[in-house]
Amino acid sequence: VETHDEERVDIDARIQGGLELEVERIGNDVEVTGHVSGVLGFLRFGRVRVRARVPEHYHLDLRTRGGHVDVQELEGHVVARTSGGRIQVQQVEGNVAAETSGGSIEIKEITGDLFGVTSGGSIRASEIEGSVEVETMGGSIRLNEVGGPVSAITTGGSIDVEFTGTPSGEVRTTGGSITVKAPEDSSFHLRARTLGGSVRLDDDFGKDEDRDRERRRSRHGRGELDTEVNGGGEPLELHTTGGSIRVESN
Repeated sequence: VETHDEERVDIDARIQGGLELEVERIGNDVEVTGHVSGVLGFLRFGRVRVRARVPEHYHLDLRTRGGHVDVQELEGHVVARTSGGRIQVQQVEGNVAAETSGGSIEIKEITGDLFGVTSGGSIRASEIEGSVEVETMGGSIRLNEVGGPVSAITTGGSIDVEFTGTPSGEVRTTGGSITVKAPEDSSFHLRARTLGGSVRLDDDFGKDEDRDRERRRSRHGRGELDTEVNGGGEPLELHTTGGSIRVESN
């Protein structure tokens, strides 16, 4: 899906096999639906590729069972669902919701909130001004330049999160390490625990005798740290059963 400076929706579709495509205008919206044609159409291999050009100010609700979704340069909200491919969204002024059961999720330059779920791949997101809620059962998670709170959960890899402001939220994995970066003057309540490594908090976040003692204890295998950073603030929960936890300044 791309945008243009016209107040209309253009659809360009390439169809192979036993498929039919219907395009219908409903008020100011356009609905494009594909389905199998004929009684035995489901026995034939079918494939369709749809390219849409929409106005710059537009909301999208995209669903496909067997392919990729690609959205670029839009002022509006995006909902994208696929059970057979990756989802790529970039340069959107609005919220984004992406769900796939068969591929990765890649999101970049979003002014709103991000919700993303996949059971078969990794999640990559950067330059997200709002909050982030993502989950995967089959890969790692990497979030760069996030402005809001984060909920990131995976059962199959490591998690890296970089905050542009005060960090808050929950980061949890059962299959890897956790690395969080935040401004050194951030104030937050850190609760970190691992069963498979150590917890380390950079010295750049200020000096505190009790916290230093807890940090040294963690390095010797305790794997747990509960402390107020720079006076405390919103909670940041970090949990892993399969690796170490590192909180660094950026």
